[in-house]
Amino acid sequence: MALPRRLVTLLLLAAALPTMLVCSSSAAARTAELGPVKHIAVDGMSMGYRTGGSGFPLIMVIGRSATMAEWDPQLIAQLIGDHEVIVFDNRGVATTDNPSRQTLSIGQMAEDTLALASALQIERFDLMGWSMGGYISQQVALDAPSRVAKLVLCATDAGGSHYVPPSPRVASILTNPEGVTTTQLLALSFPPTRAGTTGAIDYMYDVATQPDLVPESFTIPTATLEGQERAIAGWKAAGGGSYEALPTIKAPTLVAWGNLDRGIRPRNDRIIARRIPDASGIIFKGAGHAFLFQDATQVGGAIDGFLG
Repeated sequence: MALPRRLVTLLLLAAALPTMLVCSSSAAARTAELGPVKHIAVDGMSMGYRTGGSGFPLIMVIGRSATMAEWDPQLIAQLIGDHEVIVFDNRGVATTDNPSRQTLSIGQMAEDTLALASALQIERFDLMGWSMGGYISQQVALDAPSRVAKLVLCATDAGGSHYVPPSPRVASILTNPEGVTTTQLLALSFPPTRAGTTGAIDYMYDVATQPDLVPESFTIPTATLEGQERAIAGWKAAGGGSYEALPTIKAPTLVAWGNLDRGIRPRNDRIIARRIPDASGIIFKGAGHAFLFQDATQVGGAIDGFLG
């Protein structure tokens, strides 16, 4: 899961309020940012991407119903000093089209990720995925093990029959987000604590005020959202996912999650950490599904330290 579309819209509007300007201090701490949106031809489609920094390449894969503009700029700032950071929109999302109306699947989006790296003439790279982006990243590491140097999996699961679903109440919110309150939606990504509320405000302010956005930065067609839902359903279905293949991943791996994640239960992250040989696990206490953005400085430092 990622931030529901309606919640993104509401919080982006809220982030523009003068009161939010007083509350947010993280934007002022930003020292490095990604460059403007560029496009490159990838497997017959025009893919939107942004890059920044220098060093060993780090490709970051965003989650369901999210665009590359929703990566926390403060998190990017923690990683961009030692890496060439590449973010992009998945097929059919925002600045990336899907001209052939290709059926979305985790395997297809993994192929797109590898094709982007090839188009940018990047043979070997570190890879980081959040939520659905974690599914895609697992598949990339399985499909092209020689190309992934280090792997970071954030708030994700291995799918298949070993997937641990959320509670029925949370599942009902995820399947019908328009029928619940903004507070309920917010609690799925940021815990209803002071730290969670502050983290959400800072995150949305940073996202809303980043430079070089384009009109379609937060736009996702309904057909793409539905296609991603079907892709996720296939990943979680019996016989789907990566559980059986995880022990074959040889890349040094960091699995990270928030202990209050209600959308993808922490037991899922623990399963991955146990299945991948010599994987490291790190838990961020008091954080939810969007733990990456609740305290981007702390999380970014931990990830940067792992990547070296």
